Amino acid sequence: MSKPFQLIAMKAASFPDGIPDVHERLRKTAPSGEDLSYYGISYPAGTDTITYLAARTGSQHAVDQAPDLELFTVRQGPYLCEVLRDWKSDLPAIRETFEQLIADPRTAPNGYRLEEYSRDGIMRCLVPLTPSPTYREFQRQSLASEFQATFDSLSHIVADFDQEALDSIPFEGSWSAGQVTEHILISASRIPDTRTGQAIRFHDQHVVPLRDLFLDFNRKFEASPSLLPAPAGHDKEILLQRIRQTALQHAATIATSNLDALCLDMEFPIFGNMTRYEWLRFIQYHTQRHLNQIERIRDQLKK
Repeated sequence: MSKPFQLIAMKAASFPDGIPDVHERLRKTAPSGEDLSYYGISYPAGTDTITYLAARTGSQHAVDQAPDLELFTVRQGPYLCEVLRDWKSDLPAIRETFEQLIADPRTAPNGYRLEEYSRDGIMRCLVPLTPSPTYREFQRQSLASEFQATFDSLSHIVADFDQEALDSIPFEGSWSAGQVTEHILISASRIPDTRTGQAIRFHDQHVVPLRDLFLDFNRKFEASPSLLPAPAGHDKEILLQRIRQTALQHAATIATSNLDALCLDMEFPIFGNMTRYEWLRFIQYHTQRHLNQIERIRDQLKK
């Protein structure tokens, strides 16, 4: 896959008996007249359990309107692939094909199995390969660079405010730039990783949905009470110092920690427990979202 993409998915009640039913139910959610592609996804959910998802392309907003739909990200990278040309008349061939694919030592042990259905009746069976050490190091370096650039931007824009403007409310119902900055710092104060485990999925599975969620500026969110800032009294120099300390703290985590580890101290809404890599990407995207808000506050105050 040359780039990651997201699918709208629905979970089967059981595996394999629930597969026909979930595909039928998913197709009923598709808007009429749209040219969609359909997939099947399966992955281990414990020692002896398989989770199966029927999936399709289409607008991600469908997930907001149906509680039984979810998003699944098909990851970028190399896959092993076999083509089945007459799979409907030989269903056992699907299981046999995937067993052969996952027996290859190059495949990811915690990966998924992807069925891609074509309109001419052909199925492609795909299994992702284990990311190479070179790619993993590239991910770590990219995260470090983008994370630092995000917090540098935050420092620069906060430094652009004078002390009085930092606590000025630009319009009714808005936070001040100082409040937004404090909210960012509270949210970025730590990763919930005093207890960790091993993920039975890819360490970056939720990164694309996190990015699309938090960088969609048309969406509105209510901050958790624990993340609410003080109404006033935001000292500019103290905020700048806290920004630098937060950036340094997470730079050390990125450089030295196991980013694949699943953080067990708390679950993230929608996604559940996330890996260190996903939590760091969340902090990056959440900060970028509020940078946009601070820029709008600055522009409004200058009018």
